[in-house]
Amino acid sequence: MSVNTSKTVVKEKEKTSVKLPVIIVAGVVLVVFLAWYGHKIFSPPANVENELTDKKDAFMQKIAKQAGPTADLSKVDKADRDAFAFSVSGSPYSPETILKQYIANHPIR
Repeated sequence: MSVNTSKTVVKEKEKTSVKLPVIIVAGVVLVVFLAWYGHKIFSPPANVENELTDKKDAFMQKIAKQAGPTADLSKVDKADRDAFAFSVSGSPYSPETILKQYIANHPIR
């Protein structure tokens, strides 16, 4: 049989637990990581310029030049007018309104 002596009690007390500063540092690291990850996941994507956006911008510039500053779509070629109307179909705004907003926000080159 084993007898519980004072030496075994001392060994149990010598077991170390995690120190408070280590817990605080781990908590801070966790909060920083969660903030970074949340920003990465929920922030809006960066404005990516690629071939498709360049083509769309060139097309909108072409339509804006043909329509003039008044955004008169009757001045635009029929094929371009149809392509423009198709590209903005499904929008709650009319093609004329969309073109006027584009002309107001982008300088015609």
